[in-house]
Amino acid sequence: IKKSWDVIQKFQSFNKAMASQGSHKPRTPSSDAGHGKSGTARKTSSSGKAASASAMYEELKGKSAYMKQVNEDQRKYAPMIEDLIHQVQAFRPKGAQQIEQFVQELERRLSLLSDELAVLKGFPNWPESKVEALREVLGRKKELEQLMHALDCSAWVPKSSVVEEVQRTAQALSRVEPQIDWYSRNIPDLQKKWKAHDVIYDFKILDKIKLAAVPLASHALGQVVEEYERWKRLPTTDSRTKAKVKEVLESAVRFAFKCHQFAGGFDAVTTEKFCCAQEMVMALVNSSQ
Repeated sequence: IKKSWDVIQKFQSFNKAMASQGSHKPRTPSSDAGHGKSGTARKTSSSGKAASASAMYEELKGKSAYMKQVNEDQRKYAPMIEDLIHQVQAFRPKGAQQIEQFVQELERRLSLLSDELAVLKGFPNWPESKVEALREVLGRKKELEQLMHALDCSAWVPKSSVVEEVQRTAQALSRVEPQIDWYSRNIPDLQKKWKAHDVIYDFKILDKIKLAAVPLASHALGQVVEEYERWKRLPTTDSRTKAKVKEVLESAVRFAFKCHQFAGGFDAVTTEKFCCAQEMVMALVNSSQ
């Protein structure tokens, strides 16, 4: 994967041609701005007050049973918790896999407690900040893996139209790109915070996520190139169909260039597809002049 100046130059000429035609970047469908809200009226009565008093009594009774259970857990699981304190304090992970295995076992043991927060308050040496750091690292790891999966188009079931397929690829990148930008800005702060607890995570997966945009671009470009070739094979065509083909080609070229910048380049196959799609758009532009 490397920056392709051929791709950059062709996109620049494409932009100039679109500007001369007064063409604008197609709008992507946006989600609904919000949902309607409804309210419900509340009624108070003497029977309601009686129910409230009864509920308060049950709550106090429940709290008493709750505190008994918390105290019982502090006594019953004290040896396990003291062992966990020692293990967490001594833990120096060498990679994400070790962190995941350690946190899974930690969560398994803590799940035995009736109320983790309340029970652990009885152990002043509990390394809460380090446990939270380990949990956060694992959470970030899983989130980044989900972002990686979101860009994987290999298992997609094709949409009914090329336009919908190109929109799907664009939407996939638009959901991932802001989060990757956030990580790129905040990695130093995250690593500094975790390093204070001897927890290290290298974020190498970020590079893999960026590179995943290349097959995404290749997929979109392949779809529109095939659509153009199908259109060219038609015995007769009208201006409306031609305009639709031009529009979807233009959308794919713009999207693919966004992927090029996001990933830091293209491979040879995707570069060839990009150049092919750009030349098809230019041919349509020139034929309409």
